[in-house]
Amino acid sequence: MLLKMLRLVAVPLILLHAGSAFALIDVEALAGKRWYKLGVSPSQQVSATEVALAAHVDPIPLIPVSFGVRASSAALNTNDLKSYYGAASISSALMVEAGLDVMVWVPLIPIITPYARLNLPVYGLWRVAGATANGNPTPTDFSHNAKVSGVQASIGFKYSPLPLISVLFEVNRAAETWKESEAKVGGQGVSVDSKSHALNSNAVFLGLEVGL
Repeated sequence: MLLKMLRLVAVPLILLHAGSAFALIDVEALAGKRWYKLGVSPSQQVSATEVALAAHVDPIPLIPVSFGVRASSAALNTNDLKSYYGAASISSALMVEAGLDVMVWVPLIPIITPYARLNLPVYGLWRVAGATANGNPTPTDFSHNAKVSGVQASIGFKYSPLPLISVLFEVNRAAETWKESEAKVGGQGVSVDSKSHALNSNAVFLGLEVGL
């Protein structure tokens, strides 16, 4: 009898402290730092500050897999880009992605839940705009757009201080390709680099997840 009573108490407690791992729907907000390596010649190292939003649905209760979408925006370090673009100044530099997101986790671990994430961007845009003197006293505006595609994988853990609320810590690795799609100087289209180049990156994130 005592053993049955302990089981009846223990199981709800485990589910309670497992946090948002047992939520039907979850919403996430993450922020962190990313370091890109662009495989042009010579290769370019670019750091960025990134924010991301994601939402998932767990279609089968108690099965530790959820499916959803994720969108992110990274502010690229303009100082890292000036030499590559020959820019006197850069007014904006960003990387935007949106795509599918799949998460799996280890259930029934109270308080802290390990997880893994696979992100498949279906839209990726790298955009840099600024001004270059081009040897002239008057700066000339320019803009460059590139398409980005590939895959991202993450591992991390959730710490659940309250039911259905989790703090996330995550490390991410992206293996993507970068291909210039449009370039303008002084408002006029110019030729672009038609080759695809590797765009690999590593990132760390801290975030918050709320389950519904």
